[in-house]
Amino acid sequence: MKPKIIHDTTLRDGEQAPGNSMTVEEKIRVALGLEVMGTDVIEAGFPASSPDDFQVVLEIAQSVTNSQVCAFARCKHEDIDAAHRALKPARKPQIEIVVSASDSHLKARGLTYRSNRENIQNMIRYAQSFVEVKIIVEDATRANREYLKGIIELALKEKVNRCVLADTVGIAIPSQIDSLVREMKAEFADDIVLGIHCHNDLGLATANSLAAIKAGVEEVQVTLCGIGERAGNTALEEIGAALHYHGAFYQGTTKLDLGKVYPLYQQLMQFIDHPPLRTKAIIGENAFATEAGMHQNAILKDPNTYEAVKPEAFGRERNLVLGKHSGRAIIRHRLSLLGYDTDQAVVDRLYSELVLGEIPTNETQLNERFLNILAIA
Repeated sequence: MKPKIIHDTTLRDGEQAPGNSMTVEEKIRVALGLEVMGTDVIEAGFPASSPDDFQVVLEIAQSVTNSQVCAFARCKHEDIDAAHRALKPARKPQIEIVVSASDSHLKARGLTYRSNRENIQNMIRYAQSFVEVKIIVEDATRANREYLKGIIELALKEKVNRCVLADTVGIAIPSQIDSLVREMKAEFADDIVLGIHCHNDLGLATANSLAAIKAGVEEVQVTLCGIGERAGNTALEEIGAALHYHGAFYQGTTKLDLGKVYPLYQQLMQFIDHPPLRTKAIIGENAFATEAGMHQNAILKDPNTYEAVKPEAFGRERNLVLGKHSGRAIIRHRLSLLGYDTDQAVVDRLYSELVLGEIPTNETQLNERFLNILAIA
């Protein structure tokens, strides 16, 4: 199976959302973490947007050696110039030019179909004199299909064979993404490297990206933990996990070292001052935690009963929590870990005083309470 290209935009699309700002130093640390993880393309930022963004792209371009470093640019000379200057130290530079396609976006920018095509053609020619170029078609899911094909055809004529389709407003559903990708692949066959960029406004970013992968895209754009505009973007860890477990179905895999996801997520949450997430897939605090007694009993016998996704694959550990929903199985398990016999009377006493009583939330205090009760017993 051929690995899909993982293009991470945590440092651009993810960081530009409210509350997600990072310092130059923090963004460099995230970029280096993404590189170690095996990310194919790191979108370092939008150099024309601010001096800080220019500086961070420049420093990431100097620091990253294996991943391709990408700079975002609008379809403007000044944006492309800034991106080119910031990318000069990069070993494998790439400029991603965002272009409009839908009627609503063209209207907002005062563009006609013709003037938009002319501008795209001119800016592609200009950018190509510097580095590798790819286009990302904003609001592609709401664009007129024939006009969208015309933009891709124009890019191909200008020797740009990398095109990303963006569900910019997060309104598409998987069947629509499937139809869009298949239509574009049928039209352009293997002439183009097609990518997908999804937003999570309907909670479908990962589902839509996976539908696109199944339909034939070669690149998927993601952010760590799914951070990004409004409800966020496709989550890197979810795509990585889905292809890890269902690569045969999707006919694709990734080069990501998924064991490095959780430490980098923790670092990112610290940088953007975000409280730990509980229920987020793979990286949530409760993703591999269980309190229900029936589930704990089964997991202790065979983890696969309730744990098809393995915590160790993602640098995580199983957490069987002693709480008010727990049963006696976890009491026996904890006694055994502490080196005590699982005498039924002792188990009953611990169950009565801990599960039915007040349970310390701190693990050290919980163990001390265990030992104190055992001493009395």
